[in-house]
Amino acid sequence: MKTLADYYRAGLAIVGNSGCLTGAGYGPEIDAHPNVVRFNTCHTAGHETDTGCKITIWAISGFDSAKIGWHPADVELTCLVMPVLHRDYRARYSLNPALLPKDVPFRQIPVERFRQLTRLCPNPSSGVSFCFWLWSEIGEPFRASCLYGFSHFAPDVPYHYFSDVRPEITTHSMAHEKRLFAAMTSLSYPRWRAEK
Repeated sequence: MKTLADYYRAGLAIVGNSGCLTGAGYGPEIDAHPNVVRFNTCHTAGHETDTGCKITIWAISGFDSAKIGWHPADVELTCLVMPVLHRDYRARYSLNPALLPKDVPFRQIPVERFRQLTRLCPNPSSGVSFCFWLWSEIGEPFRASCLYGFSHFAPDVPYHYFSDVRPEITTHSMAHEKRLFAAMTSLSYPRWRAEK
């Protein structure tokens, strides 16, 4: 099975669901990547000009997958970015295996990696969980140019391109996430670990 690092090195767009994508016109640029990661309820219908529609890796939290009740077509890999199969997280997140795409490889973020993340960023979003996992696998700063739809830190930008919810309503720690993204795009993972 290909690793996340394999997908990244072949060319990867990591597409968050931020409202900053609205009107950006990134759709063709995103879909030109060999691989595209999307998160949870990544409904792109009607937004294709800004978001594109290609998806290679579907990164989900168990909580959202239980609410979604659907999965995108033509996915190569499903990644669970909250370790719901571990007893510490079962009470908070749930996963219905019947909702996962059939005949598609499935990977879960290592529990210790998620614990490390939550010490740095309480209640992380699916996007930052996946990026932290990827960063730990490639061991080097990842290209900021591969990130789309992660500028949901401004109060005037809707949290998702498909809704009007504002960032101040979310339970995620945007300040922690912003600091972590800055580290992931400028420091190698081994060096960063040594500095902490």
